[in-house]
Amino acid sequence: MHIIVGRALDDPWPDTPACPPESLEIIITEMSKDSWATAGRLKSDS
Repeated sequence: MHIIVGRALDDPWPDTPACPPESLEIIITEMSKDSWATAGRLKSDS
């Protein structure tokens, strides 16, 4: 699954990402589809 769109593969990541892309992908794939919005909100609020 690739959720980041609009970015060329050779573009550098921002200096202050929320988390490494690898971690983000692992987190997303381990969540059920119905809990994405809830989990995302809880993570951003904490």
